[in-house]
Amino acid sequence: MATSFTLNELGRGEREEVSSTVNYIRRYSHHVAQVAARLTSVLVKIQQLLSNDERLSKMVQYQVKERGANDKSRLEKVLQFQGPDPDTLALLRDHHEGWLQNPASFWVRPLPLMVDPTNAQEEILCCYLQTMLDDA
Repeated sequence: MATSFTLNELGRGEREEVSSTVNYIRRYSHHVAQVAARLTSVLVKIQQLLSNDERLSKMVQYQVKERGANDKSRLEKVLQFQGPDPDTLALLRDHHEGWLQNPASFWVRPLPLMVDPTNAQEEILCCYLQTMLDDA
């Protein structure tokens, strides 16, 4: 299926028709290395185009990322990690003895403290406060 627009019309700057790339891939598909090189060059240019135009990038349904980019991003985030926040440290400090004695208790969520267990508003408020503690 040939396309009639050029990558130049998308703002790339070169007048190479997309259809010629598609036809090239069909014609030389038995030469995998050549096709891979051609696809790589096209994908690099598309990635540059999308990274330079945020509005266009949001409109396009696909992303073009360099192989291993997600792994690099994850590693970068791990290396930037400064350690657990004070609330997490306090939670660990307060409960580590009990968890060591009874490891299954780690998975048991503490019940919210209620003054009047028959009051629905109080129960809703306690559940809300508990979620705030859980998110800490």
